[in-house]
Amino acid sequence: MDAGFAPDIGMIAYFPKITANSSFVKSGFVSKVVEGGREEVVAAALALAQVIAEKTPIGVSGAKRLLNHARDHT
Repeated sequence: MDAGFAPDIGMIAYFPKITANSSFVKSGFVSKVVEGGREEVVAAALALAQVIAEKTPIGVSGAKRLLNHARDHT
């Protein structure tokens, strides 16, 4: 069973400002190197997207909303 928590005012809100790169934060850290070419990379990306889609929407949308808010506000 997976459980998710919506992010709040913790580190995730400050991370885009610390790294000075919002796209880096949304893309994420390198968590996997995919061997092969384009087809293997696309297959791995779709597999990860499926895993994320199966998670609680509150946690995923909360993280996205918080990152956008942190980007737009000081």
